[in-house]
Amino acid sequence: GSLEQQQADLYAKMAEPDFYQHPSECVAKVQKQAEMTEEKLAAAYSRWEELDS
Repeated sequence: GSLEQQQADLYAKMAEPDFYQHPSECVAKVQKQAEMTEEKLAAAYSRWEELDS
């Protein structure tokens, strides 16, 4: 799916009440994925603005 969809899915997962009950390596993995997706989105939007101007 799109980066926006991936980001929404990851944030939804992190918002679940029992998310932080999972093993810490699972929590860290999801947080890292969310961080990387955020960076990719920022880069994509930045590039889009460059091309648009």
